[in-house]
Amino acid sequence: MKILNKNKKALAYKMMNYTFLRLVFIIIFFYTIYAFASYGLKTNLDIQKTREMVLVERSLYSPNSFIYSDSLTGRSYPGIIDIERFDSEILDKAFNYNKSNIAARFELKNLGNNETKEIYLNKKWYDRWQPLTKFKQYDKDIKQRYVLIRDKGVISKGLLRVELVVSNE
Repeated sequence: MKILNKNKKALAYKMMNYTFLRLVFIIIFFYTIYAFASYGLKTNLDIQKTREMVLVERSLYSPNSFIYSDSLTGRSYPGIIDIERFDSEILDKAFNYNKSNIAARFELKNLGNNETKEIYLNKKWYDRWQPLTKFKQYDKDIKQRYVLIRDKGVISKGLLRVELVVSNE
């Protein structure tokens, strides 16, 4: 003969025990769905490094900047810097970043005779932001490229060091 436990307290305990476990699994399930959905919504595109790369590459490849251009053919030679065109005014005209949140210092070092020359893009803002790069609102990045320098028809090796300061405001 089979004896059934008809104690109401035992049945209520067993029922509540399973309900508690079900609630825990439901909470974990919904939290997982929420985490995946919020991760998809919070993705943010950071284009700051791309903007910096475009500035450096454009300065080395644009015929409006300080690279050497042949006057007879009109051809520009990327990576060859004309020392006569290496000027802040030409750089400001080429980029027109006066109202932007980026500033830079270009330092050109001739590896043959160790002469250095520097120019600025947005010098006013560079001087203001450069001391503040230790704070979170401002980023500083340094890029170096080996280039050729054309000075009065003579080509020599050089190093172009670009120090970029960006305001994240």
